Order: sequence, then C-alpha cells, then structure tokens
Amino acid sequence: MGNPSGVATSDSTYDFVVGNGIDSVSVLLTSSLPCLINPTSNDYDVVQGLISLMPSVSIITNPSVACEGSPLNFIPQQHYGGVNPTFEWFVNGQSSGSGTVFSPGVLSNNDSVSVEMTSSVPCAIQPQVSSSFLINNFPRPIADFTYSNPAEGAFLNQLSFLNTSIDASSWIWYFPADSDTSFVRNPVHEFPGQGSYEVTLVVVNSYGCIDSVTYNVLVQEAIAVFVPRAFSPNGDNINELFQPMGASLTEYEFTIFNRWGQEIFIGNEKKPWNGNVKDSTVPAPEGVYVYHLEAKDLDLDDRTINGRVTLIR
Repeated sequence: MGNPSGVATSDSTYDFVVGNGIDSVSVLLTSSLPCLINPTSNDYDVVQGLISLMPSVSIITNPSVACEGSPLNFIPQQHYGGVNPTFEWFVNGQSSGSGTVFSPGVLSNNDSVSVEMTSSVPCAIQPQVSSSFLINNFPRPIADFTYSNPAEGAFLNQLSFLNTSIDASSWIWYFPADSDTSFVRNPVHEFPGQGSYEVTLVVVNSYGCIDSVTYNVLVQEAIAVFVPRAFSPNGDNINELFQPMGASLTEYEFTIFNRWGQEIFIGNEKKPWNGNVKDSTVPAPEGVYVYHLEAKDLDLDDRTINGRVTLIR
C-alpha cells in the first residue's frame, strides 16, 4: 500500500514516495518456521531520490529596446533546462525557427514571439515550458542636417552644420577625414583641405532608439556641395526628394541611372528627383542608383560629380 509517511507496516509489499536526498529502507523478517535458533533477520538498503524540478524559460532581447524598423535578436533565459535543452520559436503562433538565438528580422507592433523549451533535466515536473514576448516598438528619431559657411568671406574649408533632426535628445557627429567627433548640437568643422568628405550624424531619442544620416560634403575652392546618400519618397513628407545642396551651388543638372546604366531621371536645381521613373507617376524600385552631377556657371571651372544614392521605400 502507499505509505508516504514512512510508518512501519506488516505487509509484504511496502510502497513509499522517495523524497529529496537520501532515504533508508529496512526490513525485519520474523519466521513462522519451528526450531529456528534466531527466528528474526533484518536488512536495509539506501534509496537516493532525485530532486523534482520545475523548468522555466523567459525571453530577453538584443538590443534591449524595440524600435521601429530595427530587428531584434531573441535569447532564451532558462532555468533547469538541463545539459541539452531544445528551443522552438514561434511568431504569432507559427513555428519560425529553433536554437538559442532567434533573429526573425523587423517585427510590427503587437506581433508575438514565443519560445517552447524542452528540458533535458531528469525528474522534471513539466519538461515542456514556454514564454512569450509582445512587440511594442518605440518611435525612432529622424536624423538630418544642413550646412553653410559660418560667415561671409570665411575660409571655405570651414563649414557650419545645422542639426535639423526630429525627436532627438542626444547626438554625435563623426568627421572620418580627420578622425574627429563632436557632441555639439550645431558644430563648426574645418576640413583638411579641398576634396570630398563624409559627415555622419547619429542621434538618439529618449527611448534609446537610434537613427543616423551620412552626407558627402565636397569642399573646393569656391564651392562646397553635399549630395544625400539616401532618400525615402514614401509619402511621410520626410526626406521625400533627392537634390544636391551647397552654399555656392547655383545652377546644375544631374542624371540618375539604375544599376544597368539605364537613364531613370534628369533633374536640375529647380527639379529634384521624387523617386519616379523619368516624368511619369511610376515609382522607381527600391535600391541603389548612380547620379552624375554637372555644376555650371560657378566662379571657377565647371564641376562634375559622380556618386550613388539609395532609394528607400
């Protein structure tokens, strides 16, 4: 009979529940045969019980903040999973992968990511356990800036930058040409000399979400021009047009080509590219395009600039 209390019994069969740690079980036999010198005999055995464990699993993300348009890595945090637990991942209830790191890409608000762990620990009370994570994306800031000469007649290698970012609480500027950085909102930077330079602005908002923008700045004797490296004509009225800019850039013409060298668009200082094919309403596909810029009627000789721009929908 079941006897979890460990009380002695005269039955020939003795059942008990093994506890945590070590238990000792002994038996005393009294014989009914006649003429025995010692009618009793005893023996014992040691029973070692394994601890019954309840596995659990939770989910952490890297990065720790979910931001619009940014992918997340999901990592399970297991307790009592054993030496070799297995993990199966689900997105909105659909099986989507396995392993100790899950990278589903960009997710939308209210998407649900869950993990089911199968524990390999012995004596698990419930070998399969699960946890879920509901996506709540925080808005990202929008990084952007313009520039100009700091004063009339100033040395043209020195440019003044205006931070026009939206919803940014902190920022850092990168000037790779001379490995310089700046934490000033609107810095003034002197470049090493004439040439084309990259300038990157990284901004962070109060949620910890990050955005960045990089422009090519062309510094020459009497002309300083920068050409956006990307734009997004998606109807949100932010960064909708592609157009070269510069303090002394007055008249120019530019041509856009796709990766096969086909002409996509011809524009000028009065006609920026809105992301459509030529003058139609057909949107050009998302991707990288080549621009050919011819700046005319400047104080010095005409300039030709070639580069690439990324169209993002």
